[in-house]
Amino acid sequence: MKKLIATFAAIAALGLGSAVANFDLGGWFCDLSAQGKIGFETENHMYGKKVGKEVVISGLEVTMPLCDGNLYTGITGFFPTSPLATVSSEASQFLGTAFLVKPQSDAGNRIEYKLGYMMDLACLPTPECFCMDNIQLSLDVGYKYYWWLQNQQDNPFNRVNRNNEIYAGLLTDGFLRPALYAFYDFNLEQFRLEGSIGYTYPLCFCGIDNVAIDLNAYLGWLNADAYNGDQRPASVFNPVTGTFFAPGKQKNGYTYGGISADIIYSLNECADFRLGVRREANNDGKLNGPGTPGTAEFAPLSYQNQGGTESRIWWGGGVYFGF
Repeated sequence: MKKLIATFAAIAALGLGSAVANFDLGGWFCDLSAQGKIGFETENHMYGKKVGKEVVISGLEVTMPLCDGNLYTGITGFFPTSPLATVSSEASQFLGTAFLVKPQSDAGNRIEYKLGYMMDLACLPTPECFCMDNIQLSLDVGYKYYWWLQNQQDNPFNRVNRNNEIYAGLLTDGFLRPALYAFYDFNLEQFRLEGSIGYTYPLCFCGIDNVAIDLNAYLGWLNADAYNGDQRPASVFNPVTGTFFAPGKQKNGYTYGGISADIIYSLNECADFRLGVRREANNDGKLNGPGTPGTAEFAPLSYQNQGGTESRIWWGGGVYFGF
C-alpha cells in the first residue's frame, strides 16, 4: 500500500501529463489535456456518510476531443492514514461482542476508475436584462468502477470489494453551475439521484488578486435493494439461537446533502492550492433494528447509518493542477 501511495503522490507532484504532452501525437491527440490533484481530508465521505477517518486523495484525469464532444478517463485513489474506530456503541448493544469489528487502518481504502463522454446539447439564450452570456447545456454519460482495498469483508462501511456504476447527467456553465445526475450501482442494486450548484467569487485580499472563494452545495437521494451488496456470506451465526442462517438482501434508502466553502489561491496559470470546510448530513437514522432472531432480518451489521452521527463537519484541501 505504501508503494501505491508513493506512486500516486509522484504522479501528482511531477505531473504525468507533462510527459504525455511531449509525445508527437497527431489528429485528435494533439488536443489531449489532463488535470490532477493531491489532497488531504480529515474525514473520508461517500454518498452522505463517513466511510473512514483522515485520507490522502490523489488522482489524474485525461481528456481528448472526440466527434462533437470530449472523451475522458480518470483514476483516483483514497488512502486512509489512521485506523477507524469499532462499530458504534448502539450497534454493539444488539450485535454482541462476537460481531464487533476490529480497528482497521484501511477503512474506506479504495481506487475509483471512470470512463465517460461529455458533449454539448444546446445553447440556451438568456434575456438581455439578465446581463449574462448564453448558457451551454451539456450531457455527461459514463461508467465508474470502485475497487475496495480493505482487507476484511466485514468492514462496517462496505462489505463488497468492488462496485460497478453507470451514470448520466445534465449540467450547464451558467450562473450557479446547476447539474443533475442519475446513477445506478449494479452490485448494490442502488439508484441514486444527485443535484448540485456552485459559485466561485474572486477576492481581493490584502492586495492579492489571485484569490477566490468557491462555494458548492449538493442534495441527493438513494434507494438500494441490496444495500449489503452481492457478496453476502452464505451463512451467518445467530448468537441468540446458536444457529446459522442465510442473510437476505437489506433494502435501504435515505436523503443526504452537503455544502462546502474553499479558499483558492492560484499558484500559477496551471496550478492552485485549496483549503476549506465541509458539512454533510443524512436522514438514514441510527439502527435498522435486529428484527426477529433466527431470520434474515436479524442480519448482523444491519444498522443503517454506518457513518455514526447524522451530521458531520470536516476540513480538506490540496493542490490541483492542469496541463
